Amino acid sequence: VKGDTVFLTDLGSSNGTWLNGEKVTSAVEVHEGDVIELGRTFLTWREVTSQVAAKLIAGVALGDLRTFSPQFADVLLTGARAAKTSEPVLLIGETGTGKDVLARALHALSGRKGPFVAVDSGAIPETLFESTLFGHEKGAFTGATESRVGEIVRANKGTLFLDEVGNLSPSSQARLLRVLETKHVTAVGAKEGQTVDVRFIAATNRGVLEAEDGFRED
Repeated sequence: VKGDTVFLTDLGSSNGTWLNGEKVTSAVEVHEGDVIELGRTFLTWREVTSQVAAKLIAGVALGDLRTFSPQFADVLLTGARAAKTSEPVLLIGETGTGKDVLARALHALSGRKGPFVAVDSGAIPETLFESTLFGHEKGAFTGATESRVGEIVRANKGTLFLDEVGNLSPSSQARLLRVLETKHVTAVGAKEGQTVDVRFIAATNRGVLEAEDGFRED
């Protein structure tokens, strides 16, 4: 290490050293993301702060999740800070990357006494969205033979996890937005609603922050 620059050199090893596919014959600079090959061992060079490096030695954990990867460590450390707040959280990642596991970890570390309630937003038909999330009174519509408690009320004092939130229609987004703003829920067919204390966590594999993806800007 010279100043802020890191150099890689080979001191006459039997198997040789390569940097990004090129054999190292003299001292060469190493940069973020470079791939170093030592014999049959491949390493990726990452530059992190000394604070993060110290944590990575033992592994960074969030609930049952643990990593030695600087990139994922950033995710878990951010999650640990967010867990203690009541702010809504949006998790964006490809299908199968464990967004639901991370959501459960955030709930477990939040200290909230209520339940963790998961809802697959993409699996709810448009016609049943309000009934599923807000609940309904008996006789509120054809087929409503009994009253139903909505998932938001079930999650009172706890966490509501809205998976695949990117699949919500614009009209469903508008109805959900009202609850996010007021924390007040009125069941379908009810004359009066109720205030709830719910922490919202949403997940999607789509870029819902982009207008062209059909998601409301607000």
